[in-house]
Parts: sequence; structure tokens; C-alpha cells
Amino acid sequence: MKKNRIKSFFGFIIIFLYCFIFWSCNTVMIKAIGIKAMKPKSVEQIQRYSKKYKIPNELSFVIDTNSLCERLNALDSSQNSVSKDLLQPLQVRAYSKSNDGEMSFFMANCYAGGFPNLDWNNSESFNGDLLNDSINSNGKFIGFISAVRDFQMENVDTSFTLRNDLFRLRHLHNDLTVYLYEDDSPYIVVVYWTIFMNRQSKRLISLLQDFQRRSKKEIKLYYINIDNLYHIPCLNAN
Repeated sequence: MKKNRIKSFFGFIIIFLYCFIFWSCNTVMIKAIGIKAMKPKSVEQIQRYSKKYKIPNELSFVIDTNSLCERLNALDSSQNSVSKDLLQPLQVRAYSKSNDGEMSFFMANCYAGGFPNLDWNNSESFNGDLLNDSINSNGKFIGFISAVRDFQMENVDTSFTLRNDLFRLRHLHNDLTVYLYEDDSPYIVVVYWTIFMNRQSKRLISLLQDFQRRSKKEIKLYYINIDNLYHIPCLNAN
């Protein structure tokens, strides 16, 4: 009987942590609660999972931690909700070159909902030819606005663009530095994925690849692994 209670207790803890990671935008410092899968990943490990998730080699990247630290340091303490959105383990960002490369869509795991799998299309954002986070149906708003997009719309001068948001990446397979704002594609979609989110990463990547195939627009899809994001000095300085 005692063993069953212990098993039930740990089962509850596991479910709690699962939900905490997936649905809370309040924090992403998951390693603080002792999840071992948050250990740093080697290039070889990331390459292996990139292949497993059917990510094209030429479009597979890792986050440039220096550029990310610069981006986060530019936000003051009143913008904590924006920083927390930017640090979520699964994200989708879209940028339109017709609008000076400005971000036109942002979604993170904590806005998706769903159980046991995340429901990225809960606001029908992936139903059209382009991603949309502010859908109107018969004059009724049925979409969502993330903290990032809310901040972007209120602060036009500091809006998120390819030049100041993702201005530097490192290629996963040759370690070359890449600048996304140099890409002339009219519509760029970036997916942030992690090994420790495993199945949820795979499902998100498959969803975006299907969206790209269905869309009648010219869309370039970039894949950025951020497993090692949570171990960089600027996030652990305090």
C-alpha cells in the first residue's frame, strides 16, 4: 500500500512538471527543478536528432548565444514577460520581407494548450497560406496575442525584425555564421526546437513542414536548436 502511494505521488509530480513546462509562460528555468534532460547537448547529439526529425541539413542551425544575450540585455526589467516568451523551448516566428523583415507572427509552447500533446493550431493560426495570430471570424476575434507581439505593437521603434531579432545564427553542420536578414525569401518562418521536448518538437516540425507544403505562398523554413540556450552565462549571471 505504501509503495502504491509513493508511486502515485511521483506520478503526480511528473504530470505536474509536464504541465508546468508545456503551459506556463511564467518561467522556463526548468533546470532549477532538477530535470536531467536539461544537460548541455553536443553537436553530434543535435545532429542526430535533427536527422531523426527530418530537418534538411542546409536549414539546420543552433542559436548564436552572444546575439541572444545582446537581445535580452536590451530589454529592461519591465519587459520580463517578453524575455520569458523569448526563452520558451518551442517557438514559431514568422517574418515578412515585404515589411522590412518585421515579425508578423510569434507563438510559443505556453500559448498552445492541448493535452497530452500541444495544440499549435488552437486558434486556427496554421489554416491559411501565412501564419496568423490575430484571426477575425465574422468580425469576432478568435486568435491570441503573445507578450512578444503585444510589446512589438506598442513599441514600433523596437519592433522585432530579422535584422535585430535573429541577426546571427550558427550552422549546425559546418559552424558557419549566417545572417537571416540576407535571405531574400519573401516570407521566413523560424522554428525553435529542443531535444528535451522530444515528441513535441517532432510534432511541431512536422506541422510546419505540412504547412509549408500546403501554402500557396513562397515560404522559407529555418530550424534552430536551442537546447544549450539555458546554460549560457547571461542567463545564469544571478
